[in-house]
Amino acid sequence: MSKQQLLILDDLGIDKQQFQSIANEKDIDYDLIWQLGEENTNSIMGIICVKTQIDQQLIRRYKNLKFIAVAFTGYNNVDLQSCRQNNIAVFNVPDYSTDSVAELTLGLGLSLLREIPKTQQKLRSGKW
Repeated sequence: MSKQQLLILDDLGIDKQQFQSIANEKDIDYDLIWQLGEENTNSIMGIICVKTQIDQQLIRRYKNLKFIAVAFTGYNNVDLQSCRQNNIAVFNVPDYSTDSVAELTLGLGLSLLREIPKTQQKLRSGKW
């Protein structure tokens, strides 16, 4: 039997070698597959994604799929009903960037209140 595989479908914002190194440190004993078509469909145990649509067709393709990990706050890109029907666990990162999103929202609000975009446009066009 071939080694179990994790299929990574999106850019996770980390270098592949660095990700592999972390996986090795944590004794994650899976082959990491970074592209559709390179995998053995019977060996895929998990999928890691960000925004790729995980639909019923993709889920059915992997007979031994046990989990889907979404490296994001939501999981609206995953067909949850198909996952339930096939006993596939779905994980996400519910608190991902909560503080950063709040800070950005406040910053953009202040920017609009102080008319920074309008002033910046005037400055760049030489009208200020």
